[in-house]
Parts: sequence; C-alpha cells; structure tokens
Amino acid sequence: MKFLDDLNNSLIGDDKIRKINKEFDESYDIENFDIEPKKKKKNLVFHYVILISMILMLFAKIFILQVVEGKHYRELAEGNRLRTRMVDAPRGLILDKNGKSLVENKPQFVLTLNAQDLPKEKKERDIIAQKVASLLPISKEEILKKMKNYENIFDPIILYENITREESISLKEKLSNIICLEIQEKLNREYARDYGVAHILGYIGKINDAELSENNEYQLSDYLGKAGLELSYENYLKGEKGQERVEVDAQGKVVSVLAKKESNTGNSVVLGMDLNFQKKVYEIMQKYKTESNSRAAAAVTINPQTGEILSSVSLPSYDNNIFTIASKEEFNHAYNNLIQNESKPMINRVIAGLYPPGSTIKPLVASAGLAEGTITPQTTINAPEAILIPNKYNPDIVYRFPDWKKGGHGYVNVYSAVAQSCDVYFYAVGGGWDKIQGLGVEKLKDYFKKYNLGSQTGVDIPGEGSGLVPTPEWKKKVKKEDWYQGDTYHISIGQGNLLVTPLQLVNYIAAVANGGNLMRPHYVSKITDVKGKTIKDQTKNIKKENIISANVIDVVRQAMRQTVTSGTGKSLNNLKVAVAGKTGTAQFENNTSLHSWFVSFAPYDNPQLATVVLFEGGGEGNEVAVPATREILEYYIDNQLNK
Repeated sequence: MKFLDDLNNSLIGDDKIRKINKEFDESYDIENFDIEPKKKKKNLVFHYVILISMILMLFAKIFILQVVEGKHYRELAEGNRLRTRMVDAPRGLILDKNGKSLVENKPQFVLTLNAQDLPKEKKERDIIAQKVASLLPISKEEILKKMKNYENIFDPIILYENITREESISLKEKLSNIICLEIQEKLNREYARDYGVAHILGYIGKINDAELSENNEYQLSDYLGKAGLELSYENYLKGEKGQERVEVDAQGKVVSVLAKKESNTGNSVVLGMDLNFQKKVYEIMQKYKTESNSRAAAAVTINPQTGEILSSVSLPSYDNNIFTIASKEEFNHAYNNLIQNESKPMINRVIAGLYPPGSTIKPLVASAGLAEGTITPQTTINAPEAILIPNKYNPDIVYRFPDWKKGGHGYVNVYSAVAQSCDVYFYAVGGGWDKIQGLGVEKLKDYFKKYNLGSQTGVDIPGEGSGLVPTPEWKKKVKKEDWYQGDTYHISIGQGNLLVTPLQLVNYIAAVANGGNLMRPHYVSKITDVKGKTIKDQTKNIKKENIISANVIDVVRQAMRQTVTSGTGKSLNNLKVAVAGKTGTAQFENNTSLHSWFVSFAPYDNPQLATVVLFEGGGEGNEVAVPATREILEYYIDNQLNK
C-alpha cells in the first residue's frame, strides 16, 4: 500500500489522511478487498450463462417450429381455415330391358359428427350428447360411444339417418351453435314395390367398420350394397366421388367454396327381364300360392339361348325399402317380423332354396342312360306297380319300391316313361332291374355334375346354394351308413337326399332346350354409362358347350314334348305354340307332404323360354304347378315372344 501512502502524503495533510484511512478501513475489509469483487464477478457470469442459454434455447425452438416443422404447423393452421370435403356421387340405376328403372335415388337428411371439431372436455361432450338425445331417438350413451370410438377420425360420422326435410330444418336451427354437428343431404335408394324384385335388387346400407377396413376408398358416412345386385355390382353402381375445397370460419361453418371437382354418377346395370313380365309372374304365383295353401313358392324363367333370367319370384317376399327409407323404429319392427317369420321371407328360394326335385330329374337320368348305352330309344320294360328287392342277407325281408300309379304302367320306353313319369322305369335306368343293368351311383353322380347339380351356377347375385348330390362316401361320413341299391333308386327319381335349387333345375332344362349347352344364368345383360353407352356386354354366357350329344338331347326333348301332348302335362297342349315339359311331385317331411313342380320350355322348335315353377307343400305337380305354368306361358306367348 506504499503507493497510496505516498499519494496521500503528497496531496493532503497527515491528519486528514488518517481520517480518510480510518473511514475507509471501517467501510471495507482491507484484507479481503481483492477477493469479494471476484466472487461477485463469478456470480454475474453464471447468471449471464443461464440467460444466454435460455435465449439460445428459445431461438432454437423458434427455429424448429418455423423452419424444421414449419410445413406441418402451417398445414394444421391452414386446416382450421381450409378443408377438403368429399362430394357423394349419385348411385347408378338398375333398369329392366326396356329402360324402366327399378330403383330411384331419393334425397334424405342425416346428422353427422365431425370429430375434428369435438370439444376436448368430457363435460362439454356430455352436454352435446344430451342435446342430441333430447331431439332424436338416439341415446346419450350411444352418441358418447361414437364420439370416443371415432375421435381420431377426420371423416364425417353418421349419428342419425332418415331425417325428413321438415325435421332437418328444425334440427339445423336447434343445433346451429354446436360446430361439430352438421345436417347433410345424402341420396338414398327407393325400390320398386309390387314386382317381387326385393330378392333380386337387394339393398344398400351404411358401411360398417369391417367393410371400411376392407375398402379404404369409402368413408364412415358412406352407403354401399349389402345384398342382391346392389352388392354384386357395387363397383359399377357406386360412381366416383367429387371433392370441394372450402373455407370455414371459427365455428366450422362453410364461408365459401374455393375449388370443386364434380362427382361422376355410377353406371347403370340393365337386366334381361321385362318388368311387366316379372310383375305378371309374381301375381300368378301369389294367386296359386294362396289357392293351394302352399307355405312358400318359387318361379324362375330363363332364356335358354343366352342364360338371361327373364323373371325370378320367391314367395313370401319382403319390402327392401325398410333398409333404406324406414325410420329406425319402423325398421326395427319390420325387421323383427321378418326374422321371426317361420316362412323365412328374406331367403331367395330361387337361388338358395334346397329341395328334392322329384320327377323333374327324369329327363336328366334318361339322357345319362342314353349317353352311356344303358338304354336305347327302343328299350322297353313291363313296369309293374312296384319293384320288390329281397334283402341279400335275409330273403324274408323284402324291400318295396313303388310306382306312383296303382297297378303299374305296363310296357313303357324312354318316351312314354318320361311322359307318364314312370318311376319303375327310372329305378331300372339308375339302379338296374329286369333287363336294364342300370347306371349305378357313380355314373349318376357324373351326369348330375355334367348338368351342374350339386354346384353353384355362378349366377350374378350373392347367396346361391350348392345343392347336394349324395354319394356312398357322403352317406358314410354324414349318416354313418352304407349305401344301398335303394339309395340309387331314390336319387334316380329325384328323391332321397338329392337336393337342388330352382335355378339349378331351370338351368339344366335350358341345356336340354338349347341342344346341350350349359349356360351361366345371369340377371344383368349389360352395363351402361350415364350416356347409355354399353361398357360391358354379358348378354350371352355359355359355361359348357355340348355336355350331351345332339342325338341324345333330341330323344329327351321329344320325350318332354310327349309329356304335354299325351302325358301328365297335357293341359298345356292347346297353347298357341308347342311346349315341352315335365311334372314333378317330391315327398318331404317323412313323406307326409308334397312339393309341386313343373318344368318346361317353349316354343318347342326354337326355345326362347325355360321355366321352373315350385309350390312348397302344394301337392301333386299337375294340380298346382301346371296351371300356374300355363298362365305364365300364355302371358309370355301373347306379350313377350319375338318382341
């Protein structure tokens, strides 16, 4: 401190210096004078470091938000102002061959939930759910469940549908302050009534989660085909959605449409049927079902040259409009009645009903016998009232296989056997008797398969049954029993465990009618765009050609013609054109009830129509099925033939 002392001595007096030094000593700790400022300096540096670090972190975060993740957040911000909405495409029509529509697109209103606008607070969601539940017949719990399940979904979710125009106006006003809810207009389907076409057309319905997972081009608010032609031709009918780029305000309401891509209407499917003919067949079948007290009925007609289905009636039928335009309460009531009805009206008996065909199978068995040389056109037997077959292990046990005709048919050949429906003759052709060796079960099976029995025909609507061609292997597996000669006898006359659908039966008759070509039956003949231009033609669809030789088919056709000229179907012999046919009476329910069948084709020389008519529990084939067929043929000949 010598420097200070010298300085002080040179400037002021000693007393003054001492006084100043004393005051200085009292104010500062001289011994630590150099240390304390260093500590303060270190503390300041530490604070500066923290401050600078925080500033750097702030700038880094700003950089990340604005530069690194800037695009993402700009899109989110833009999404609050701009949104893309899908625009539904009008569904294509289903037309008859003359262009008459069997379905219309009708506007309906739905209440949708936009999950992206849902409030986060549970209390606010409860308020919304309670508000909606107070206005519509939908529970608060159901609404909350949908909010939870779909809260991460950006597509609109339907909360309630089939709202009338008047109800929509009221709801829009009452829900206007809830931004996550919107009343939207959608096109729904209304189907033709009184034509018996419900089983053919099917219906559309709201898409479910399982369907959505398999079809990512759909949204949760979409409808798609659920049954019938609506389902099988969904890809053609649905059309192509459009898009709108819209600007919305803070409440989520649309302010303006900025850009729009128009939707494309779906294609139309054109049927091979004339709707007037379909309606007439429906009315005829309804009448005879009531008169015969049959539990159910089915009729199908087909063009044997093309495979086009010209009419298709399954009774009882149902109104498929309950799936589209009925209110929820009406739907629940009607649907419960349908599923509880013992007659099962929702089953399309034409394609899914399984029945023993009875004697309608005899022309097929005749063709097999002729093709294999088991019989010839001249093979004749003296047919008794019944065939008696002794048990090979115990001759005292004799099995009796009766004919339907008491006293037997006497001498018959293949023509008269078909015409008179002689059971004994076909027992012999199938299983052997007298001088006819018989085809045996394996050959029978082969020819049943040739005519596509036991397999789906490939018709263009879903739900088709396969039927059943029983074999020894099948019986052993299913019934745990051996196959006997009697089993072969039974399937040779269309009984036993042989089961067919009416569509399979008419398809085999069509093959006989057209000379041996097995068709693939189809309801839709072509698909057209909105301008009427054909984009797909499936008018003619041959599945197998020449399944039986022309000579064999000619004999069978002649035999079926004799059924009408002199046999069990002779009440049809005075129609304006020549007709061929075959009656059938099939036992079921332990032989206590009878199915009434008739199959036919006309005109005989140039077949344009093949028919199958069935009445469940209707009695003998010639009692109900023949007169019903006569009325169908009369109408067709007068109004449809060559038109």
